[in-house]
Amino acid sequence: MWAMKQVILQSRLYAGQAVTRAVEDAKTKPGVVIQASGIGRYGPHGDEVLDKSAPYGSDFLSDVACQWEASTGAVERWGVRRVILHTNAVLERDGGMLPRMLLPIRLFEGGPLGNGHQWLSWIHREDEVRALRFFLKTRMSMEPST
Repeated sequence: MWAMKQVILQSRLYAGQAVTRAVEDAKTKPGVVIQASGIGRYGPHGDEVLDKSAPYGSDFLSDVACQWEASTGAVERWGVRRVILHTNAVLERDGGMLPRMLLPIRLFEGGPLGNGHQWLSWIHREDEVRALRFFLKTRMSMEPST
């Protein structure tokens, strides 16, 4: 299991290093680098509502997210704005993972997972695309004002 975890972690770190090298080597630097991460960074939680100020979790997935996000931090040295987007499952009626989730139910094989009270944080594909377009077009800081 440890070997597979290393493969997962290294794949993220290599990708971040490749992005960083590409920005460093670019004659004209991009205005923004958007890095898609996930809500797994927060670790397992119950019913509490979390926002971006919540700390990283302490499990494997949180550690991968933390290292993956840090892997592109150097682009900021070259004046490139870095946006880290934390979303989860992208759902839509005709694509993404929703049709696969619905298939067993349509075949009368599905049912609740666990006790049926688990959260599934999701975003519609159209909203994900709108968020990405917003970050590409907007130069303002996303940090809360103090």
